[in-house]
Amino acid sequence: MKLLNTFKNIVDDISPEICWFTTFNLNVEILEKYVLTAIAGKEPSELKRAEDYEALNLDLNKFNIKIWYDHRAMDLKQGKRTTVDLYSVEASKVLGSNSNEPIFHPKVIFLKGAKSAYLITGSFNLTIAGWSSNRECAVVKEITNKENAFQVIDFFTKLKPKQSDLTALNNWANGLRAEKATWKFAHNFNTPNLITEIKGNELHVWSPYFSKNATELLNEIKKLGFSKINLIPDISQSQKVKITPVELKKLQADKAIQIKVDQNINKEKQSLFHAKVWLSNTKIAVGSWNCSYRALGIKTPATEKNIEAGIIEAINTKQRTALLSNLKDIDTNSIFGTEEVEMDNEWKEVLKAYSMSCDIVANWENFTYETEFDQTETGYTVALPHDLNKRYPLHKLNGLSFIDGLNRLLKNKLFTVYNLKNEVLFVGYLNEAGKPKRPVDGYVSFYDLFESLTIDPLAGTYKSRTKYQHDEEDNNGSEKEELPFFTYSGHESYYLMFVAFQKLIDTIEANNANNQKLEDLGFRLPSSLINIKTLFDSSFKKVVEEKKEDDLLFHYFMAMEINECIDLFNYYYEKQIEVLNVVQFEQLLKMDNKDLSFIKKAMAVK
Repeated sequence: MKLLNTFKNIVDDISPEICWFTTFNLNVEILEKYVLTAIAGKEPSELKRAEDYEALNLDLNKFNIKIWYDHRAMDLKQGKRTTVDLYSVEASKVLGSNSNEPIFHPKVIFLKGAKSAYLITGSFNLTIAGWSSNRECAVVKEITNKENAFQVIDFFTKLKPKQSDLTALNNWANGLRAEKATWKFAHNFNTPNLITEIKGNELHVWSPYFSKNATELLNEIKKLGFSKINLIPDISQSQKVKITPVELKKLQADKAIQIKVDQNINKEKQSLFHAKVWLSNTKIAVGSWNCSYRALGIKTPATEKNIEAGIIEAINTKQRTALLSNLKDIDTNSIFGTEEVEMDNEWKEVLKAYSMSCDIVANWENFTYETEFDQTETGYTVALPHDLNKRYPLHKLNGLSFIDGLNRLLKNKLFTVYNLKNEVLFVGYLNEAGKPKRPVDGYVSFYDLFESLTIDPLAGTYKSRTKYQHDEEDNNGSEKEELPFFTYSGHESYYLMFVAFQKLIDTIEANNANNQKLEDLGFRLPSSLINIKTLFDSSFKKVVEEKKEDDLLFHYFMAMEINECIDLFNYYYEKQIEVLNVVQFEQLLKMDNKDLSFIKKAMAVK
C-alpha cells in the first residue's frame, strides 16, 4: 500500500492539525482502520473491541478531520465506529443543477500542520481497492505559496466547512510567500475546461472510463488542437475495455487515435487500472478526470459537470519520455467493447438511487439532534438509531432528545430518511458534536456501581466499562457480557444500597452550586444518574423474568432511592432527568394503601 506509506510519512513529518479528505465512494473500514489510525499514531491491529475504538476517538478529538463523499456512494456494509465527521455531498446542489446527473468525484487529501501543509490528489478513492489493489496515480505537493494555498481554500469553501476553519486557513495562506506557483490545483471552480489547460498536438490519456459517445468527445478534443490521441484504458482479464462495441469500432477506424497498453500493469495483482492521467507535449494533469464530457467540461454547462480535481504542471522531455516508455501499441482487434447495459449495471452497483441528502448531528452537549435540512419540506420522516421503532418528522428534528436511547446511539450511527410512500430517500451516518462529552463508560452491575458511589460519586473506579460491544467482538477474544441484576441477599444488600445512594445525595447537595460537577453527576460519569437509570432498567427486566418477590421488592426500594437522587438533582440543575416509574412495582407487588403508607414511613426514617 504505497499510498498509505506515503500518507503515514507525511503525517509523521508534519503532525497535521487539519486532515481533510474528499472521495467519490467511501468505505468506512479502510478509513477507520488504516487512515485514522495513521493520523492517531496507532496500528490497525490495535482495533478489536469497542474500547479500542473509543480510545481512538479520544485521540482523534485532537485533530480537525473531515471527510466529504458523494451522497449516493457510501459503502454501508461496515458500520461507523469512530466519531469522525462524514459529510454527504449532493453535487447538483453545490453546482446549482436541476438534474441529479453530476457526481462529486474529487479525490483529495489536505494535511496542514503548524509549520507546513501538503496536498495529495489523484485517482484514489477512500476504498480498500483504491488504497491496495487498484492501479492508481497520485501527486504529492507541499503548499508553500499563496497561489496554491488559495486554490485549495477556494475548493473546500464550496463544501461549506465551518467559517472559523476558513478564517484560520485564510490567515495561514496570507502568511505564505507571494511567489509564482509551479503547479496548479485545478478543480471545477477555477478550471472550466481541462483540455485548454494542457495545450499541445499529441495527447496521452490514461482513463478506465469513457463517455458513451467516446468518438464524438475525442473529436471535440481534436478541435482544441490535438491531432493525435493515445488512449490507455483499463483492459479486463477478458480483454474488455469500458467503451461500447459500436464506439470501439469507430475508434479502431480512426488513424488519429491509437490504443495502447501499459506493460507495468499486472492484472493478477491489480484488479482495476483506475489512474486518470492527461499528458500533452509539455504538461501533465493527474487527478479524478475520466474521459467523459461531464469530467472534462467540454460542451457541458458548469452546472452539469461532475465535481473533479487534480494537479496540473509542466513536464520536461526527459520525464515525458520515461512515462511513455512503458507503453506499447495493442492490436485493437484483440480487445472488445462493453455493452452499454453492462456498464449501466456496474454503475448502479456503485451509485445508490438516493434522491436527496442531509447531514444530521447528534449533539452530546445537550443530547439532542440538529440538522440544517430545508425545514419547509414536511413530508419526510427519519428513523434514528436511538429508537428504530419510531419515525420522526425530519422538519421537526432540531431539538429532539435522544437521551433515553443514548447507549444505542453510541454503537449505531446510521439513519434513514423516507418519503410519504415509505421509499428510502437517503441513508447516512450521524455526525457528532460535543464529542469529548460522550458518556461512553458505565458499570455492568450494581455491585460495581454501589462500590463506586460509596468510595466517591465523582471519582469512579477502574471497574467501569464501555457501555456497548460490537456484534462480532466475541469472535475477537472478547466474551459478551450480559448486564447482571442485583440479587437480594439479605439486609446487607439494603445497607449497601442505602449507603451508596446517600453518598450520592450528599455529593449532589455539596456541589449544588457547581454546574460542571452537577453535569458530571447527572450525565457524564460512569456512575451518572442517566447511567444508573439505564442499568436499573436492564436489571428490572430480569427481575420481572425471574419473578422473585424479594428481588422485586428490593428493586422497588432502589427505584425510590434513585428517584430521590433525581428529584434533588432536578431541583438544583436546569437540565432535567425523568424519574423512574414506581407505579409498575406497586402493581406487581399488589400493594394496597396500607402497604404504601408503611413504605413511605420507612423511607422517611431510613
